[in-house]
Amino acid sequence: MELCETGSLEDFLKSNRPNFVNWVKYGKLEKPKNSSIEISEQKTLITTLDLLKWTKDIANGLEYVHSKQVIHGDLAVRNILLSSDLSAKISDFGLSRQILNCSNYVKKTKVRL
Repeated sequence: MELCETGSLEDFLKSNRPNFVNWVKYGKLEKPKNSSIEISEQKTLITTLDLLKWTKDIANGLEYVHSKQVIHGDLAVRNILLSSDLSAKISDFGLSRQILNCSNYVKKTKVRL
C-alpha cells in the first residue's frame, strides 16, 4: 500500500482554503494579471488548475475501478488521498462490491446509500 503523507483531499482543502486562487473568469481559465501573490512558505497555493488535475486523477481512478467491474460504494472527498506530488488516489474500498456477469446492479436491502 502506498503512503500518502499529505492526507485526505478534504483535510488538505480545508487547511489551505485561504490559499485558493480562482483562475476562472467569465467561463474562461486564465491566470490573474497580478501574479505577485504573497503566501507564507508553510502554506500551499491551490489554483483552479489543481482542482481540475484532481478531478482528472479521480476520473481516471474510477475508470480503472470500472474496468475491473467494481462498485466503490463510498466515494467521497474524505476517501481521496493525496500523495507527496499531490496526485489524487482513491482509497477505502471497504464497501466495494465486484459485479460479475451483470450489467446492472440491483440493491436488495433497505440500507442508506
